[in-house]
Amino acid sequence: MKTAIVICGQIGSGKSTVSNCVASRMSIQVVSFGKYIRQMAHLSGQPDSRKSLQDLGDGLYRQIGAAGLLEGVLAVAAVKDEDSVVFDGVRHEEVLEEIRLRARQTIATYLAVGQEERFRRHRSRSSGGMTFQEFQAIDSHAVETGIVPLANHCDVLVDASQPLTCVLKDLLAEILFGQ
Repeated sequence: MKTAIVICGQIGSGKSTVSNCVASRMSIQVVSFGKYIRQMAHLSGQPDSRKSLQDLGDGLYRQIGAAGLLEGVLAVAAVKDEDSVVFDGVRHEEVLEEIRLRARQTIATYLAVGQEERFRRHRSRSSGGMTFQEFQAIDSHAVETGIVPLANHCDVLVDASQPLTCVLKDLLAEILFGQ
């Protein structure tokens, strides 16, 4: 890979929205770990509930490791060596390190948002009226709790509780101009 822009953050932090906006602005492909895990669930006949996907992703990570997980995601997305991409949803430090090994340039970004705001966002896009306690249960899954320390390994920390235009302005300034 030429350039890898990595977007990390907890559930409801805006990873997919920011990833898609950055990719659109830069005319590059989004490579989504969540999409890959959902495809694996579909192929193996597993349900696509949040808990099931979390368990499947954790199981794949433990079974094939960071390199294997990244390799699967890149293969499904048909990423070539000369491509620049935006990675949506990196959840492990080791996967971020694998990306850094494979890309000529990596810009890792962590979207920081408080739990109540993430709950509000998640609930607004989910059907079924999830309670705060239900959100806390999915937010406390081992895969999710492992994301928080990832902030210490990212190049850019963005306050993603701001309006999207501010988040994108800050992030694109960092990506394009290193500011």
